[in-house]
Amino acid sequence: MAVRIDAKNTKLSDPTKQHIDNVCGKFSQFYDRIVDTEVIVDTQAKHKPANTVEIIVKVPGQRIIGKGETDDPNLFKAIDEAAGHVERQLQKYHDKQSEHR
Repeated sequence: MAVRIDAKNTKLSDPTKQHIDNVCGKFSQFYDRIVDTEVIVDTQAKHKPANTVEIIVKVPGQRIIGKGETDDPNLFKAIDEAAGHVERQLQKYHDKQSEHR
């Protein structure tokens, strides 16, 4: 599954991109019919929280969005927070799909 990464106001390092790919690769454990995954990273020095990561996962008939924010310059915390939100929502979506069958 290809992951589209969009960085606003910053340039991402290779380890950060690799971490995003690894985290998004785990989503297929929760639901195997993922159509598309997009990650938006926004860093702003003037506003609190300074770093915002939004993960948008498209599945048939729905978009699942997870958002992570941190004041810390380390983006990994915000990425992991957003991924945790998406994982919980994917699990709920999978359970609902299983119940209707």
